[in-house]
Amino acid sequence: RLMVKLLFGVDPGSEDIILLSADDENSLFAQMTHQAAPPIFNSYITKPETTPKSNMPFIGRARGMVQLIQKLANGGMVELCGESGIGKTALACAVANWHVERGRFPGGVFWVEMTDGMTMESVWDAIGVGITGNGFRRLISEEKTSFLARYLGEKPSLIVLDDFDSVSADNELQRWLTGIQPPSALLTITELGASMEQAEQLQELTPSEARSLFIENAKQKGWDSPTGGEDEGIIDEICHLVGYVPLAIMLMSSKASVIVLSVLKKELESSMRTVTEPDNVFLPERYRIINSCLNISYKLLSSEEARRFFLRFLIMAENADDELIKATCGVTGWRSTVNELVRSSLLYKRDDRYGLHSLIRQYAEARLKADGIEDGYRQKAQDAQRRYMQTREIKEELGDRNKTATSLVRISSMYQERGDLPTAVKLLTVAYDIFAAIGSASAMQIKDTLEAFRDDVGYDRFENLLNAARSNPNKVIRSVLNRGKLPETQ
Repeated sequence: RLMVKLLFGVDPGSEDIILLSADDENSLFAQMTHQAAPPIFNSYITKPETTPKSNMPFIGRARGMVQLIQKLANGGMVELCGESGIGKTALACAVANWHVERGRFPGGVFWVEMTDGMTMESVWDAIGVGITGNGFRRLISEEKTSFLARYLGEKPSLIVLDDFDSVSADNELQRWLTGIQPPSALLTITELGASMEQAEQLQELTPSEARSLFIENAKQKGWDSPTGGEDEGIIDEICHLVGYVPLAIMLMSSKASVIVLSVLKKELESSMRTVTEPDNVFLPERYRIINSCLNISYKLLSSEEARRFFLRFLIMAENADDELIKATCGVTGWRSTVNELVRSSLLYKRDDRYGLHSLIRQYAEARLKADGIEDGYRQKAQDAQRRYMQTREIKEELGDRNKTATSLVRISSMYQERGDLPTAVKLLTVAYDIFAAIGSASAMQIKDTLEAFRDDVGYDRFENLLNAARSNPNKVIRSVLNRGKLPETQ
């Protein structure tokens, strides 16, 4: 039932249990009534993975990476913890992609960005959509949990929950997560202290790792000076000033191509004196360091428009893509501005989406409030995002319907080859109506095929078949599936 509902968007009925055949590669469906269901996860599932690809260099952490991989090999729940800006997400991303490249979790690797207010069902959807596509959202809660429990039990999978602190108080979600047992594994990324038996605590970089990260990121952002001698000494001093914190090193090294290192060091020392003045003495040391670096990065942006865009970006949803930025930002030449912010390490880019580190988001929030323009822009941005999300949901729904219609066309061709034209006509009619409703060019091709069938089955019978299909399309699909095995179907 779950597979039929996922693939076709219809429920075949509670009296029927229709599953993907586990023992016959030449059949698509087998009907099994009142029998124990066989494993349903076979070649239909094709190594799903939703792990983001980062544009930032990953330097050092070799020991931490090995230890984390070893812990995940045992399955169950693993925790990666450390202070904000220490590089937890970068390490987790590297470990997740290491597993993807080597196929160590054949069920897939699923990366979920956790946010405030995220529900248990939204976590299910993030994982389930990665496995089956958007059809997973159509299942009811009981079907979702049944599907995931079975999949994770039979297909070793890795689930990574980034920024887990935002939902750590959700006891219901916590109980569900404890059910993830070997062979599958769960990796949570948190700032809180280690609370699990399998935990990896991340510390600052070593001086040599910090220097390597500075140089690699600076080169990636356009710095072409040879290393060694005086420059290397200044780099070591800058890394020491920022406490060997990866985020601070990324921010400072990103400016090496626009300001000489000796001047950059003086700017950093001056900024750090500013944030240790009386108004800021209660800030934790890590936050004072990051704020000092951000003050420099913000000041060295090329234009007032770039600074305005940076502050406004925090209003956007996490992981904004090009379309959302264009609809929301209100800045001309936004693409070059985005590229500058990425080069400055003020924005991160993963795959084709952009976001702000939580500490950078807090900094931007404070500056935006100080400018006194937050409320008016926030409402405008939220309206633009609402329109964008509605448009995207419509596009996803159209994609699902297109997939359903395409499947019906394929199955109808099998009945046509068997000489069962009435069934083929009914299936093609349902597919035609779906394609026509979403404005697909495939509708005209199917219309031509149906016209050719008119003479073969007779005019009156043809019209009756069309009317029957259109009066209850779900019944048409169900009746076909209930006949049993289909011929030569992959």
